[in-house]
Amino acid sequence: VLYYANEKIKWEIAEQVNLGIETKLFKGLVEFTLDAYQEIRHNIIGYRTNVPANMGIEFSQLDNIGKSRSRGIDFSGKIQHAFSPDFWIILNGTLTYNKVVYKAIEEASDKPAWQRKVGKEISQAIGYIAEGVFQDQAEIDNSPKQSGDVMPGDIRYRDLNGDGVINVEDATHIGHPETPRIIYGFNGFINYKNFEFSFAFQGSGNRTFFMDPAQISPFAGDNAMLTAIYKDHWSSDNMSNKPFWPRLSTQNLVVHNAEENRNAGTERRMSTYFMRECNFLRCTSIELAYNMPEKLMNRLKLKGVKIYARTNNPFMFSNFKVWDVELGESGFNYPIQRTISLGLNINF
Repeated sequence: VLYYANEKIKWEIAEQVNLGIETKLFKGLVEFTLDAYQEIRHNIIGYRTNVPANMGIEFSQLDNIGKSRSRGIDFSGKIQHAFSPDFWIILNGTLTYNKVVYKAIEEASDKPAWQRKVGKEISQAIGYIAEGVFQDQAEIDNSPKQSGDVMPGDIRYRDLNGDGVINVEDATHIGHPETPRIIYGFNGFINYKNFEFSFAFQGSGNRTFFMDPAQISPFAGDNAMLTAIYKDHWSSDNMSNKPFWPRLSTQNLVVHNAEENRNAGTERRMSTYFMRECNFLRCTSIELAYNMPEKLMNRLKLKGVKIYARTNNPFMFSNFKVWDVELGESGFNYPIQRTISLGLNINF
């Protein structure tokens, strides 16, 4: 048996309310659209967790077990103005904010209150609260027991249920959702006589980003040491409570900090130690162009000639400096390319 049929399962139901405004101001100089919405989804399909053992069911059954609420806004705006026949600008911007929370979900009856999902965001991670690193053996001896061969310089976690042991019962909701709440972008075009200038930016915010220590542990496998780890790791010369990296080891960090092991069976482990709030703004393109004068084009019997210089992904502002946050948990994915090009367009 791979699964059990459920003939009583129902379609999910969505109730949505939208309030919007669309307007133009100052004789068309400014125009924008703003939508605020709420969507409540009933009968969300998932696997049951509360199944009496005496039913003899080997696998969990799909059923209508949840309810969620999504609230957000969508904004788009535009500014356009002609100062003269040969000098004009166009500016565009968009912003989206969305927050999705559980309103009801079937959960194990013995789940601790700090792990329950009702009222929490759907893409919010569950992990351990890291309080810093152990400074000496005495601190280890007087702290809750952790997994692995713990030594000074290893990560110290909070014992939420107070039983003297760090385990899955001590995990809780941490950080912002892993899917950004805020996504925005803006672009512009400026024309002055024969010159054109354009740019585009995009960004996101209110998102939690987790580094994967298993993939960046120095000396583990073929891993080299990141500059950030070299500059700020725990040692006898740097006994700060929360350096960028705990103690160095020839083993992977997850061996002596098992609470950071993302691949520990069905449990996806992580903690606030390697959690970062990720906000960024990337310039995706900048272009400067020059159109040859119309009189010259008529003389050469051409419709137009444009000379341009363009760069894609030239720079980014981010509160995370170790690698490009869009490359994932380790920064080892194929990098986003930065290009510079020069071109000539001729229309006959």
